[in-house]
Amino acid sequence: MEWVAGFAWNEWQVSAGLGGWFQWNTHHEATETEKRAQERYYAATRAGRYDAKYPSIPQYDYIPSGVLSLAIGGYPNKSTWNDTKLRKLGDRIEEIVVGICVCVENTKQFELEQQRKELERERARQRYEFFKSRRTEELKKLELAELQAKNLDRADSLRRLADRKEQAALSNGRISEELNDWLEWARAKADAIDPTKLVSDLILDAPFSERSFYGYY
Repeated sequence: MEWVAGFAWNEWQVSAGLGGWFQWNTHHEATETEKRAQERYYAATRAGRYDAKYPSIPQYDYIPSGVLSLAIGGYPNKSTWNDTKLRKLGDRIEEIVVGICVCVENTKQFELEQQRKELERERARQRYEFFKSRRTEELKKLELAELQAKNLDRADSLRRLADRKEQAALSNGRISEELNDWLEWARAKADAIDPTKLVSDLILDAPFSERSFYGYY
């Protein structure tokens, strides 16, 4: 006869039963119901339904041992006592009581250690997120500074080019109207891309998109 009973005591899972030990005997032979479940799974996958769940079929058949057992706790501090040929559970009460106390204390210590580790993981995660955010911010600032430095070089190059053209024209005696317009244009563009000057270009800095020209909104 197989008998199993269980209850919760102070958040502890306690179970006792006749046939508490289960031993595998032979390899499990799939039942007709399990075979039909397998066929339904294969049919579903052949039809392209890959969300179908493969039926869980045990590898072995298990049989009860017929031994009275008492178990308390859970992973990683689970204690189990069983009838033996020499001693029955009723003759091991003192041993069981001591074992329960040890199991309770070990479980408390395990839970405290898990809480400590979880707190450390959370602190590490917060530190990681903080430095990750700082690093991302620093990279953005560095990227902007490098772009501004590049634009400053471009602005200075335009100004030098304008100065050289102006000097060359003056050495030849005159500055043409066309060159004068170009000099004004080049220096205005230099000021527009210079990050040290608060100057906006009416054309290059204006919003530009295909929608604005075709009237799409």
